[in-house]
Amino acid sequence: MLSGSITVREAAEAMLLGAHYVLEKPASAEALVAASARRRKPPPEMPLDATLDEVRIAHIKHVLTACHGNVSEAARRLEIDRRTIQRLLDGKST
Repeated sequence: MLSGSITVREAAEAMLLGAHYVLEKPASAEALVAASARRRKPPPEMPLDATLDEVRIAHIKHVLTACHGNVSEAARRLEIDRRTIQRLLDGKST
């Protein structure tokens, strides 16, 4: 999906509806080629009895993997502080 202006929530909704990547205009030719060459891995399946915290941690880990371990980039995509990500992954509550 290519958009002139999109929020993280809208991007997440687009991905739930089937978009593999969401790029914001203006996107370079390299970004378009790179996005079309990669395949998005689906988020891990969660059991129906998973707690909200477990789902939250799984989503953060999924985004962090998509960012190749870059905590700052994952924080930008999730719109949360990077220290919050680090605390949650270390098992500390916010």
